Amino acid sequence: MQARLEDAMKDELPRVKECTLTECVHYERRYCKAATISVGENETPLCKTFSTEEIMVNKFSQPLGVVDCSVHKCLRNRDLKCKAYFILVRSRNGKAFCQSYVNRYK
Repeated sequence: MQARLEDAMKDELPRVKECTLTECVHYERRYCKAATISVGENETPLCKTFSTEEIMVNKFSQPLGVVDCSVHKCLRNRDLKCKAYFILVRSRNGKAFCQSYVNRYK
């Protein structure tokens, strides 16, 4: 299992493959249109880019896939960057939770 996880970790930028938070201003048809996202709040893998406030959002931009991650205990975090093959963001207890998180200490 560990070898497969590490094989899946790439030097490429991860993509937000799916987001189910329809109330987010970056949401569009199950995808995130933010150019970059940031994950991690007090070691909890929450999407900090999630916002319901009206801001100027370029709906035509393609996401770059840059994922900054401050969750040090995530196996896929390398030097504060996510190295997962892709990112899934889903609602958990009313918050935007990174489903690609894997605890490196389990």
